[in-house]
This record gives sequence, C-alpha cells and structure tokens, in this order.
Amino acid sequence: MATPPVPTITPSDIPDGSMEAKMDFLISKVLAINNNRKPTTANANITGNVNTISIDVENLKLENTALKVANVKLTDKIVSLECYSRLNNLILRNVPEEQGSSTVMATVTNILTETMMIPNVSSMLFDDVHRQGKPIANKARPIYFRLVRRTDRHTIWSNRYKLKGTSYVIHEDLPESYVKARGQLKPVMTAAKLCGKKASFNGDKLKVDGHSYGVDDIPNLPSYLNPEKACTKRTNDVMKYLGDKVKVDDETWKTTGLIEMFNAVKAIFVQNDKLKEYLLATGSLSLGEASTDSFWGIGSTLQNPQSLDDAIWTGNDHLGKILMRVRYELK
Repeated sequence: MATPPVPTITPSDIPDGSMEAKMDFLISKVLAINNNRKPTTANANITGNVNTISIDVENLKLENTALKVANVKLTDKIVSLECYSRLNNLILRNVPEEQGSSTVMATVTNILTETMMIPNVSSMLFDDVHRQGKPIANKARPIYFRLVRRTDRHTIWSNRYKLKGTSYVIHEDLPESYVKARGQLKPVMTAAKLCGKKASFNGDKLKVDGHSYGVDDIPNLPSYLNPEKACTKRTNDVMKYLGDKVKVDDETWKTTGLIEMFNAVKAIFVQNDKLKEYLLATGSLSLGEASTDSFWGIGSTLQNPQSLDDAIWTGNDHLGKILMRVRYELK
C-alpha cells in the first residue's frame, strides 16, 4: 500500500498580515493535515508493539513483587533454621582471658559451679567451648559453648539470674538480625515493665500481654509502650533510647559533652556527702573509668588484671579525669 503524499505549504500560500496572523494560519494548516492523515501499517505496528511492551512491563512488575515476597519468606525461613541450629548454644561475656584452650573449659565449669551454684556440672556434655574472635589487647573475648543436651542448656539458662551483681553475663546465641531487632525493642520492653506489663522476647519480636510487636511496629505503638510517654521514671534503657534520637555534630559534642559531664558528675558528689567522702578518700590516686569506651574510659574493663596499671591505659579516660578534677575542687 502506497503512502499518500504529504501536503506541502509554499510561501505564496501564506496570506499577508501580521506575524501573529501568519502563525495562526500555519498552525491551522498543520492541524488540518495531521487530522486528515490516515494511519499507516507501520504506525499501527508501532502502536501494537508499544501496547505489548506496556503489558510486558506490568507483568515484570508483578513478577518482581512476587519475587520480593518469596525472598522475604525464604530469608525468614533461613533465619528460623539458623536459630534452631543455635538453640543449644550460649555465650558467656566479661570473663578475663586465660592462657591455653584447655583452661577455657575449666573457667566455664568453675563459673557454672562456684558462681551460679549449678549442681552436677561435671555430668553435663559440652560439644564445643572456645573464645570467639581473634585476641584483642586489653579486651576479654566472649566464650562460646555448645551443650549436647537441651536439658543442660535449659538448666544453665534458667540459673542466669545468679550472675546478677557480678561482671559476668550469659547471652543466647542469636542471629545478628535478631540482636539488632531486640536492641531497638529493648526500650519498649522497659516501658512495658515500668507500667506493670508482662513482656518478653520471642525471636525478633517483643510479646507484651499476649500481643507481639516488631521493629516495624514501633512508630505505631500504643501510648503506654512509648518510651517517651509511657512513664515518668527514666531508666538507663529509656534514657539511652532518648539519647540515641539526638543527632549532633561529633566534634561539637566532644567539647560540649565534656562540659555537661563535668557539671553532672560534680552535682552528684556535691549533693551526696557519702559519695563525696568516698571520692576524697582516694587522695591523689589516678582514677579511671574501667570501660572499653576509648573516649570516656581507659580502653579495658576490670576483668583485665592489667587495668589497674594506668601506664597501659589506651583510652582517653575523660570520665576519670573529670572525677579527679571534681575531687580537686571539693577538697
């Protein structure tokens, strides 16, 4: 089928008059030509191809959505299987380093027997006991241990409350995603308990009075679970939650933080005669914050026997320096 000739416009066709009148004439002619043109086979094919492509794109979008849903389900399944494989594992933290792998088992056995007072520890079956990670100066690595029998693991876990008042802490061996989720939900748990609610973790969810909440639910929590509104009592968890929401310039905070910390520490000792007496009794001794925090602390904890030697402190120990300055001003 032959393509009809395209009508042309010559200069003689354009009437005399103003530029505006000439432009109106040209526009009207172009529109008339366009309206009178019949669609060609090529144009029809292009239109059909465009429609086909549009349908393909929509199908791909649907397939992509389905793949995303399947990926989420698969990821959840993998994490669930990982949790199941770790059910018999426990992690013991803040235990000073010892020399030799054989002494790690002896250390764990001693803590379970002497500190936690668990009977028949010698009859428990351990599949693996070792320090996690590479050695780090002035820092005690966590001890990982795996029980063969689920009942032994339950016995140890149910007696973890006996470590209260010590430096030792026992944790479950959880996937990183669960650890992160629980960290974000911990202030919510604190708020719930402050308000007399029963709360506990189940995987990466927080159960409160039979209702389950995840990280995605935090923006829409009931008011009594909101750490900012639930209770007037401020615990460490709630204050940390509020503090983490404050965003400041790091360099500015290093200066402002030191000033505010000094004022806060001084207020503590000015208002408490017993604490003031205790601080002044340290005389001219060097004071250090036994923490791995390199800014406020000395870079290691008291679990490291070498922490008592200020010559090897690796941290800036700003909190210790503030304590010594307060001590000097209160003399």
